[in-house]
Amino acid sequence: GPEDHQEYLAVGESVNLAARIQEAAAPGQILIGFQTAKLVRDQIQLAECEALQVRGTPRSLRVFQVRGLHPVERPILEARRAELQFVGRDRELAALHRALHRLSAGRGGIVFVLGEAGIGKTRLVQEAQVRYKSANGCLGPGDGIFGTRDQDRASIDPTWVIVRSQCGRPQTPFSLIVRLLHEDLRLAQTDPIIKKRIALKKKLSGLIQPIDQGQMTKLELFLNRGTSENRRPPVRGMAVESYFDARLKIQPLVLVFEDLHKADEESLSWIGRLFALTDRAPLLLILTSRYHRRHLSWALKLKAETEFAYRYKEINLGPLAGKHTGVLVRQSLDGVSSSAIAQKKLPYLSGGNPYFLEELVNWYLREEKNNSSIPHLEELSDGCVDIPPTLLGILLARFDRLELPSRKVLQAAAVIGVRFSQPMLRQVLPLGDGLYRALAALLRAELIDEITCSQGKEYQFRHPLMRIAICSMLIRGERERLQERVVEACESN
Repeated sequence: GPEDHQEYLAVGESVNLAARIQEAAAPGQILIGFQTAKLVRDQIQLAECEALQVRGTPRSLRVFQVRGLHPVERPILEARRAELQFVGRDRELAALHRALHRLSAGRGGIVFVLGEAGIGKTRLVQEAQVRYKSANGCLGPGDGIFGTRDQDRASIDPTWVIVRSQCGRPQTPFSLIVRLLHEDLRLAQTDPIIKKRIALKKKLSGLIQPIDQGQMTKLELFLNRGTSENRRPPVRGMAVESYFDARLKIQPLVLVFEDLHKADEESLSWIGRLFALTDRAPLLLILTSRYHRRHLSWALKLKAETEFAYRYKEINLGPLAGKHTGVLVRQSLDGVSSSAIAQKKLPYLSGGNPYFLEELVNWYLREEKNNSSIPHLEELSDGCVDIPPTLLGILLARFDRLELPSRKVLQAAAVIGVRFSQPMLRQVLPLGDGLYRALAALLRAELIDEITCSQGKEYQFRHPLMRIAICSMLIRGERERLQERVVEACESN
C-alpha cells in the first residue's frame, strides 16, 4: 500500500484479558468477565466458572458463563410510585401554578424548567398538571379560574399537549412538531394515512369554515413524515403555526416540550416563533431541558429571557434536601425492608437526585429479594462497590464527553477521595499547566465543585455516585498504579 498507510490496533490490559477469556471458552459457549457480568446480571442468567489464571500476572480472573435471559421484571417500586409523596418542590410548583393562573386570565407565558438528568423535571410538570386539574375539578360549575358562571368550563379549560424529544436515533427535521400534531389529534405515528386524514379534517372543521384545502395538505405532509407514501420535500412550519393560532381562538393551550437538549434545529426554530404567539393568545409554553449550554436549545432559552422577559419564568431544579430524600427512602422501604443502613446511606448516595434514589432503592430491594450478596452499604462511599447499571451508563456518558486530560484528572481524583487538592493532583498526575485547564473544564461541566478550607482551595465531586462510577470503570492495573502514586504523595507530605 501507500507509504502513509497506517493500521490501528486496540492494545492494553483489557484486550489481553478478553483474549484469555475467548481462548478459555468451549465451542458454543459464551464467557464474560466480572466487569461485564456486573453490567448485565439483571438481564442475563449467569453461572460463575472456575477462575482463569492469566499469564504474566499472579492474579486470577473471574469469569461467568451466559446461560440465557432473565424474564422481564417490573421495577419493584413501579407499582408503588403513585403512592410516594411528592416532596421538596413546593416553591417550584407554586411558580408553575402562578403561570397557569395567569393563563386563566388570558395571558400567555413561557416557562423554562432546567435541571440535570433525573432531577425531576418531567415529574414536576406532571404533578403541576394533576394538582391543577384536581383543584379545578373540586370547584362548582362556573367557579373555576376560567371565566364566569355562565360559561362552559369544559370549553375553556386549557388543553395540555405534551411531547418529548427522542434520544438514541438521528433527529429528523421538525420531529418535535410532527409528534406535537399527532398528540393534539390523539393519533399514533403508525396509524394509517386515511385515519390521520379523517382526524385532521374533523378537527379543522371545528376551527376553520370553510376548510382551507391548501393548509390541510400541508398539515397532512407533517402528519405523514417518514411514511413510504410521503416523498415530498420538507415543508415549513407556518401551516402548523396557523393551525395552533386557530386552536387558541377557541381554547387556551399548554404546550409542553420536554428534553429540548435533544431536539432538532428546525423544531427549536419553530418553537421560537411561538414565543410571539404568547403576546396575543392564551398560550403557555413549558419547556424542559438540561444545562447543555452549547446546544441550540440554550440559545432558545436566552431568546426567551431577553426578548420576552415579561412573559418569561425560569425554574431551576436543584438536588432535594436530605430531609426530603430521607422521607422518600422511608416511604419506599416501608413494609419491604427495615434496613437502617439503607435508610441512612441511600439518600447520601443519591445526591438528592430523585431518579438516582429510585434506581438505588430498586437495586437494593432486588438484591435483597434475590438473596444476593447485599452490598455493604456502610462502605459505599469508598468507591469500591457496584452501582445499578442504569445509573452507571448515565454517569459514564458525562465522563466520556470530556477531553482526555480532564478524564485523567477525574480518574486520579476518584482514587484520591471525595475531596482532593491541586497539590495532591500535581504529585499524582504531572500535567503541568494542563492541570488548571482540566480542572476548569470539570468545573464548567459541573462534575466537581470548588470549596475553600483552612488549607487553601480544594475540590470535591458534586455527585457521590460519579466517583464510584469512575472507580468501577478503572481497570485494576491502572487503579493500582494511581493508588501507589497517592500513597507516595501522602508519604512525601
